[in-house]
Amino acid sequence: MLCQCKQCLKVSIVLVLFAAAVADNVLRIPLSYQKDDYLYYVTLGIGTPAQPFLLVVDTGSANLWVPSSSCSSLDCTQRAQYNPAASRTSKVLGKAVPIRYGSGGSVLAVLVDDAVTLPASNSSSSSSSSFAGGARFMQTFGMATQIQQPNASSDATQPWDGIMGMALPALAAGSVQLPVLSMLQQGLIDAPVFGLYTVPDASAAGAGGELTIGGWAADRGQGNLTWIDVVKPAAPTLNGYWAVPIQAIQLDWPSGSGSSSGSGAAAGRSSVPAGACSSSVDCVGLLDSGTALIYGSIEQVAAVNAALGGSPSLQQLPFSCSEAVAEVLAATAAALSSTTPEEAANAVCSDLYGDDASSLQATLCSAVQLQLAALSLGPPTQATLRQAQQQGVALCEQLPYTVNVSLSCGQVQELPGISFRLGGRNFSIQPAAYAYQSPQDLKCYSGLIAMGSLPAGTWLLGDAFLRNYYTVYDYGTAAAAAAGGATGSQPARPRVGLGQLTAAEQAAAAAVFDQALASKSSSGVGFAASSNVELRLWMMIMAAVLSFWLHG
Repeated sequence: MLCQCKQCLKVSIVLVLFAAAVADNVLRIPLSYQKDDYLYYVTLGIGTPAQPFLLVVDTGSANLWVPSSSCSSLDCTQRAQYNPAASRTSKVLGKAVPIRYGSGGSVLAVLVDDAVTLPASNSSSSSSSSFAGGARFMQTFGMATQIQQPNASSDATQPWDGIMGMALPALAAGSVQLPVLSMLQQGLIDAPVFGLYTVPDASAAGAGGELTIGGWAADRGQGNLTWIDVVKPAAPTLNGYWAVPIQAIQLDWPSGSGSSSGSGAAAGRSSVPAGACSSSVDCVGLLDSGTALIYGSIEQVAAVNAALGGSPSLQQLPFSCSEAVAEVLAATAAALSSTTPEEAANAVCSDLYGDDASSLQATLCSAVQLQLAALSLGPPTQATLRQAQQQGVALCEQLPYTVNVSLSCGQVQELPGISFRLGGRNFSIQPAAYAYQSPQDLKCYSGLIAMGSLPAGTWLLGDAFLRNYYTVYDYGTAAAAAAGGATGSQPARPRVGLGQLTAAEQAAAAAVFDQALASKSSSGVGFAASSNVELRLWMMIMAAVLSFWLHG
């Protein structure tokens, strides 16, 4: 719908005034990354004195958690661990909540109140001295007493200690307040806004990128931001994600690939995939900085991949849900009755499925155990086991099948860019962001992965998309008021702003992403065409399916 000139001028003036209002109180926090995984981290200090932790910045979850000093598993001991007894400002609340993440982890955490200190803006160190002069606020967070990783062989050795969730409040386990809203409530910032700039610093290995809180950095990106109102997805299980409407999907074929016209559309090839998002097909995109690739519902990805000339293959569950869940519950109940219940229960999944910690059954085992822990701490009753069996089977039946699409390696360079139309503007990704060659079988695959359990018309836009843009997330005045913070002149509803990066910035971000892709693929974990690609998303879906337990 076209905008009237006066209305556009009015909106522009409001945005300029709002940008000026928040610019004086914006916290600029340096980020870091590591070459083996396309994730960006922030270093926070928790407690008094500050205990340093390296946290993943994740827009696809809404809890802050770190490992507890009382946790003895390798997933905890190989990371920094929080000791509440060593902090003068800690208050253990005692409530245990289960937390699920799209990266595949499952956490049982005890809620704690303590001081959180941000690093000084000119510091990239993880030592406690780097927090001198940093902003400080009180925050409720999770102290993880159990961490179960479906991909323990890689995740236990990753450099991160915990997660800093930055999604919307509806996704927060235990209904805890998000860090940005806590900072607003306590007067550290003037607006419930944060920005993510994920471009590495070529002069310093592992450094680069910036998290702004309280506003956004005008010197990041080119030109004005394109603002898109966040919508509530039709599927209630996806409520709480940064979800934006996708108005259309377009293929931008290069003019040199058999074009029959000056428009750049290749001869005989459509620029509008049949059945993909359009004015007659409603779609929604979930922006998730904790997910590497791009995923979509079966019919959406099939439409795009078909237009690319891909050949699909299906992968379905190889086991009975009822039998698999019953096996896990019986073994876990027996373990919880032993003399060392926590250690025994943690070993159940590996005992049942050996070292194949990335298999679907092992991942389901982890999910069912977390369900049981949410229903009953300690040895469960028969009534609890029946309830867990029913819920576990329902969860298992949500598991997706995956559509992997192979492409001709000789034609990858002739593939089109893919544009997602958001807020009336096309945001494009190039073939390098969605097509890759597997070192296992040397075949080329589409990085657009279709998942059977994603609701129709849903896309998950991970780092393959986000790395091309400067992204800004505004919780809106409604969330600010609910948190007890000041409300400014920004819109009441949440919204997302996207700004174009320069070609040099996109190339620098792409180099880090490609390095991570090669590293994970060559090691057989993470991004391989047919193994953990599906695990990463279906764990996100399980988190959504479990949301009514997590929010209780």
